[in-house]
Amino acid sequence: MLTQLVDETFAIADSEATLRLKFMENCRYGRGLFTENSFILVEGEMTEEEAFNVHSITLPPYESRKQTEACYEHANWLGSQAVTMSSTVLNALSAEFSEVSMVLISDVHLDNPVVFQGLKKLFATLETKDTPLAVVMMGSFTSKPFSAKGESADAYTDGFKKLGNLISEFSNLSKWCRFIMVPGPNDPVHIHALPHAPLAKLYYEGLSSKVSNAIFTSNPARIQIADKHIVLMRHNLLNKVLRNVAIPLPLKAASNPVTIQKYYVRTVIDSGHLVPLPLNAQPILLARDNALRLHCNPHLLVLSDETPAFSTDYKDTKFVNPGAFIPVSPSHSINYFTYLPFQDILEQRYLPIDD
Repeated sequence: MLTQLVDETFAIADSEATLRLKFMENCRYGRGLFTENSFILVEGEMTEEEAFNVHSITLPPYESRKQTEACYEHANWLGSQAVTMSSTVLNALSAEFSEVSMVLISDVHLDNPVVFQGLKKLFATLETKDTPLAVVMMGSFTSKPFSAKGESADAYTDGFKKLGNLISEFSNLSKWCRFIMVPGPNDPVHIHALPHAPLAKLYYEGLSSKVSNAIFTSNPARIQIADKHIVLMRHNLLNKVLRNVAIPLPLKAASNPVTIQKYYVRTVIDSGHLVPLPLNAQPILLARDNALRLHCNPHLLVLSDETPAFSTDYKDTKFVNPGAFIPVSPSHSINYFTYLPFQDILEQRYLPIDD
């Protein structure tokens, strides 16, 4: 584990010993973001001064889903009743439901009238075309931090009432589609530490009374569609990870946003943890830390963030940050992703709000 000593030098440590690190001038840095308390692999040589001259540093080796499942054949990674299917059943389902999709949107601010315009346009499109199996709506559901006092709480519950009224206007969606709601940083989760519990029912009764298929989940949450495992999380992590990088990135990588995004994805997946940060940077409920682990790696990892939308593939995992539902660019449009689990296809789409 990478740690920082009192004199601000770095070391690797375990429960029994600490070994000071000295990074050599020609040290090779692996592709990743190295934060304090993260697990790393270093290569080098010991010195007589009881220090370790580091010639290369990298993240732990990637472990594929197949490798993990081979070692833990009967493990249930979803924490609920496991669903297993034979290859024959999967092939039949894939042939029949190849166009089944899931829609991903984030920063659905229900106190913003423009968001409701965008939702109405999106729902009208989904109603007339192939109705998705699910619409994942990720917070925050308010543009400002929630306050339990005064008009803020009333406005928050009114937002879900309006959403319920809107969804009920579309018969196919309200009957066949599931609406999966994941809370965000501004929502009333009442604790800064991760993971977060689902929203309290008193906030969304106006929606659930209209839409029986609305599901309010914890943050993070896990979904299984056939043999595909999907992890959902909404938290502003990328910039926080960058602020807490212990070993600065090479200049070429630090100046390229795409490279930073790929390093971030690699760090999360190779670390096997959704929050590769020290506890002083992001508190974690240690008794619930298992909810933040990524063993085994999902087929789709959705880490919604305040940063612009992007998606990429890393090994056998697809990664997406859906970005804001109403993006800065292109203007007067809505931004969303669709995922086709039986084809394992992820696509970003835009719709103009005003035709």
